[in-house]
Amino acid sequence: MTDGRKHKSEAMSTETITVKCRTLDSVFKENNVKKINLLSIDVEGFEYDVLQGLSLNTYTPDLIFLEDHMHYLHSHSYLTNNGYKLVRRTGVNNWYIPNNFDFDISIFEQLYFFKKTNITPIKNAIKRFFKFV
Repeated sequence: MTDGRKHKSEAMSTETITVKCRTLDSVFKENNVKKINLLSIDVEGFEYDVLQGLSLNTYTPDLIFLEDHMHYLHSHSYLTNNGYKLVRRTGVNNWYIPNNFDFDISIFEQLYFFKKTNITPIKNAIKRFFKFV
C-alpha cells in the first residue's frame, strides 16, 4: 500500500513487502479461460493498472464491475476508448458493458453520468489547483 492509497485514519507500516504481480491476461491464459461473463475489479486505487493487463479484445467481458471514485477518469476513458459503455453506477462502482449490447439508460442516469464524467473532474482539478496555490 502506498501513502497515497491509504485512508487518513489508517496507520501506515514502515515494513516493505515485495509481492509478485501478474496481469489478468497471464492468469486467464494459464487457466485456459475463454469467456468472461462478469469481471469485478476492486483493488484500492489500482483499477486502471489492472485494466491495462487485460486484452479486452481477446476476452471481452459481458459486464465489468469496477470500483472507481472517478476523481480521475483513467479507467473510465480506457474502457470507453476500448468498446465499453457505462450503464450503471452503484455507490462508487461503475458497470460497463460492450457497446454492441443494448441497454436502456434513463435520462436521469445519463445526466448523472455526464456530471460524473465531465463536471466532477473539472471541479476536482480546480480544488487541486487551489490547494497548491
